[in-house]
Amino acid sequence: MIYIERFVDYGTREEGTFGRLTYGDFTCYTVEPMWADNEPRKSCIPLGYYFLERHRSPKFGDSAIIYGGSVSKLPREGFRRSSILIHPANMSSQLEGCIALGDRLGVLGTTKAVLNSRRTVQKFLNLLSRDKIYQLSIEYLEY
Repeated sequence: MIYIERFVDYGTREEGTFGRLTYGDFTCYTVEPMWADNEPRKSCIPLGYYFLERHRSPKFGDSAIIYGGSVSKLPREGFRRSSILIHPANMSSQLEGCIALGDRLGVLGTTKAVLNSRRTVQKFLNLLSRDKIYQLSIEYLEY
């Protein structure tokens, strides 16, 4: 199971929703847009359980795609959200409802961000088999 534990509450900061992804011994940080009522291309993904697999995006290249529940791989009737990827980015303003990974938290300009995203996404993807479907849990980290 792959886990994302969010540690900044939904919508409290315009800088985004931050968390930590773990898979076995691999750990990194995540950034997503802030909660916006699950609005397509604007909101972070709702808490819950999903499937994740490696994906080749025309825009981002090697990435991972998340689906399950009310989220589909491709736009389909009856699904509010689709095409949610894990791909390189540093700040939530660079995302349209997707998730970015970084090896540490930092600041770019005056905005909180994840750093070394491209390298961190590639390290994560290297852990995943191309023909396997993984389970993903997205939770809020309680202190």
